Amino acid sequence: RTKVKIYPNPSTGIVHLIFPENKRITEILIYDLQGRMVSRFIPKQGRSSRKSVMDLKNLKKGVYVVEVKMAQGMTRQKLILE
Repeated sequence: RTKVKIYPNPSTGIVHLIFPENKRITEILIYDLQGRMVSRFIPKQGRSSRKSVMDLKNLKKGVYVVEVKMAQGMTRQKLILE
């Protein structure tokens, strides 16, 4: 299972992600607990594609699911916004 590091968690809105080496990230989707997609990011590909920053300040405080889709597979993790 591929692990993506998400920090800080809990967050106040600016979230950093670090991806495993040799994994091409195709998109990052944010879902609320009702399963509705509330945000979508397409990370830039390149030399520094192991890191991405998301601005989620427009979302309400609460618990979200971050779904990271890769060229091969995907991973989901919970994120708390305060």
